[in-house]
Amino acid sequence: MDTNLKLLMDFIFGTLPWVTYATFLFGISLKLYTWFSTSPPSRTVPSSISRTPISAESIRLTIGQFIYLLLFQGRFIKPKAKSFVLWLMSFSAHISLFLILFGHLRPIGVWSASWFAWMASEQFLTRDLPFYLGWVVLGGFSLLLVRRVVDRSVRSISGFDDYFLLAILITIFLAGNMMRVSPYIHESFALRISPSIVMQLKETPSLIWLAVHGIAAQVLIMYMPFSKLFHIIASPFTILAYSIRHGRLYGGMKT
Repeated sequence: MDTNLKLLMDFIFGTLPWVTYATFLFGISLKLYTWFSTSPPSRTVPSSISRTPISAESIRLTIGQFIYLLLFQGRFIKPKAKSFVLWLMSFSAHISLFLILFGHLRPIGVWSASWFAWMASEQFLTRDLPFYLGWVVLGGFSLLLVRRVVDRSVRSISGFDDYFLLAILITIFLAGNMMRVSPYIHESFALRISPSIVMQLKETPSLIWLAVHGIAAQVLIMYMPFSKLFHIIASPFTILAYSIRHGRLYGGMKT
């Protein structure tokens, strides 16, 4: 490996991750401080309301809200073909994104392709499926960017955050896809990420595209707590808190 390229890789995956972790945790802490400091004052619960913290209504609401979230039912604002296309794009991109992130856990030893041998071959699970999913997600985010630029109604409510997030996401997946189609060396490659993460790759990918991929991914992680993407982290906790509170107030009436 070229000396300059080695120094670059050491910085991106050795030094920069510490900045990424610190910025991400600072953002999370800032969000939590803001939430707790601006939370409404506690109210006295009427005696007619059960004080049981979790009720059957809370559990029902929690399950319903998670299904609503996972199926992106909020995209069906109006029963029109346009809403269905938007839902299909969002659902496909998010499911593909989840599978790709799950796939990144295999090289660090979290799971093995042999676990799913009953479902498909290792070739399909580790090469073919990630290849096609990568282009599906890239196409989905590219269409969302075009939609924000072309559709006047969407453009009027779009800000810097929307365009920046889409640009970073497109860069991440473009670089990831280019690593798969660019010439690579048929030698194993161990990517070491601070503090002690090691990704064991069967081939050595294009290190230039790997560097772009690594920088863009860490920029996204650092920016996430300050952006709209924070809902990925916050939504499950928000749904749980809302369901417990709502079920306690309306599902725990004494008879």
